[in-house]
Amino acid sequence: MTLTQQLTHWLLTMVVIKKFADDTKLTRAVSTTEDRDALQQVLNKVFRWSQEWQMTFNTDKCLVMHLGFQNAQYDYNLNG
Repeated sequence: MTLTQQLTHWLLTMVVIKKFADDTKLTRAVSTTEDRDALQQVLNKVFRWSQEWQMTFNTDKCLVMHLGFQNAQYDYNLNG
């Protein structure tokens, strides 16, 4: 199963994935702790997939962009 197919299967949590060359962007509106947890679960699955397929992310280049005026600015991780 390709990355796109696997991620599509996982992403019933309203996460949008955009890929271009070797760049990957995941986006999701986060308003509650449940939203935060759902996004973190997707990040965990993406990380496990990348390990399984030996296509690891460069975590030094990963970042979170918080948008909005009343954003809770939750923390996320991509390596447990």
